Amino acid sequence: MKDNIDINVRKVRKEDLKSVAEITVNSWQTAYRNIIDDEYLDNLSIEEKYKKRLKDYTKDEFIVAELNNEIVGFCRYRIGNYYEDINSNIDCEITALYVKVKYKRNGIGKKLVNYVINEFKENGYFQMVIWCLKDNYPARDFYEKIGGTYCAEKELVRGNKVYMEAGYIYNLKKLPKDELELIIPTKEHKKQVEEYLQEFLDNGENEIAGDGGLDRIKDFDEWLEKIQNDLVINTTDKNKVNATMYLTIRKSDRRIVGNLQIRHFLNEKLLNYAGHIGDSIRPSERRKGYATEQIRLALEKCREIGIDNVLMDCDKNNIGSAKAIKNNGGILENEVYVGNELVQRYWISLKKRFVTNPNHMEIVEDGNLKIRNFNNSDFNGDVALIRFNKMYKPYLIESTKLCLADNNYKWLEFYDYSKRYRLTAMYNEKNEIVEWYFDIARRIGKENDMPYEDDLYLDVVVNSRREVILLDENELEEAFKRFEVNKKDYEMAYNEANNLTNKLKNNVEELKIFTDKYLEKMLMVD
Repeated sequence: MKDNIDINVRKVRKEDLKSVAEITVNSWQTAYRNIIDDEYLDNLSIEEKYKKRLKDYTKDEFIVAELNNEIVGFCRYRIGNYYEDINSNIDCEITALYVKVKYKRNGIGKKLVNYVINEFKENGYFQMVIWCLKDNYPARDFYEKIGGTYCAEKELVRGNKVYMEAGYIYNLKKLPKDELELIIPTKEHKKQVEEYLQEFLDNGENEIAGDGGLDRIKDFDEWLEKIQNDLVINTTDKNKVNATMYLTIRKSDRRIVGNLQIRHFLNEKLLNYAGHIGDSIRPSERRKGYATEQIRLALEKCREIGIDNVLMDCDKNNIGSAKAIKNNGGILENEVYVGNELVQRYWISLKKRFVTNPNHMEIVEDGNLKIRNFNNSDFNGDVALIRFNKMYKPYLIESTKLCLADNNYKWLEFYDYSKRYRLTAMYNEKNEIVEWYFDIARRIGKENDMPYEDDLYLDVVVNSRREVILLDENELEEAFKRFEVNKKDYEMAYNEANNLTNKLKNNVEELKIFTDKYLEKMLMVD
């Protein structure tokens, strides 16, 4: 089924409630299998759910998604804050969201949520929360994908057991009129840029971070020529780097709210001070959340350029700037004096790779993900079982035609938070090993309860013929030359890779016993 199917979203009618009850029970018995106790799931009654929905019908708002006169999903929501202890700003909530199993991954859930969000916005509400079972990773991933931010956990009692739910908050205050975009300056922006510069000067600010020299040149035409030349600097001059200048425009009124400059790579001077991104927000538009959004948009441009590890800095007393950098994943490396100013240096990794979700892969028609924590003598951390139940086409390595994923293939990802690598064991449909893959990492971590590895380029592979191979040395070398990897991490990556290579050469059978053992454990609870 295609994403552009004609779905009608409307308010629920009383005669819809039987279908709503059926969707609820069927969804629980499929999505929550192996998460909620089987006895509880097997005893769920459509008739009892129907009676409950009749009661809910009188006190909560309902909408349904309809396709060819068939109810294929529904959403229930309400006004009020029932979670003051979690966040006092919450003033509305989605209390239920379900889509028929066979219609999932067709944009129906997103359409239902957007309908509710728009209704809340139109009525002036500020912050919405939605909950799902903590171990329901597909739902959690969906809520993050459509803009939710993990906020807290709470208990849910079902039957005689207590389960944990994860909550996701949606900030509704930023309406579509506040959306921003980055544009490259042209002659048409002359008047606006001149007014923009004057506002800083009138505010007593003679320096504008990331303005490409506008505060120094103070002549639009000369400045425009300069920033156009910055795009095509001769890179043999080690004192200069290519840079792109952007104006940050608010879409609703086309007003300049900020500016930023992205330097395409670092030299020693930029490594010590200024970094990849310099940015500012005009005085009249501050404290509106624009700095955080402006950096987020800049990071998207950095990805397009090919920057993997972004350096930003700010004066220590600039609390707002530091917060915006940290909101985008900035990790403080150190503080240095530049003249008389104490400057904080932050790195933002664009190489973070969260646990693999098969449903984010275009070639996967049906897959699932399960994560389980272990505290054993041979492994302490999280193991993720990724199942590729049905594929649109196999996942092949073009150079060798090696198949890494196809129908009923499985991957095991091991996240040991004390290690500097992530192990992925790949199995075919017969549970035979295809390949072991070790990603060398700056760190193995967890964010919003989701494991990740911060990739450091080098990889060690053990193939089915028990050959141990070191990969991607050239990528690490290039990143080191661009100052995106420091000497300490560069040496650590090679030490980790060499130690792994030496250890694996004589211990591949032990590796097989280890990963086979955890595959069996994960399949037992799958």
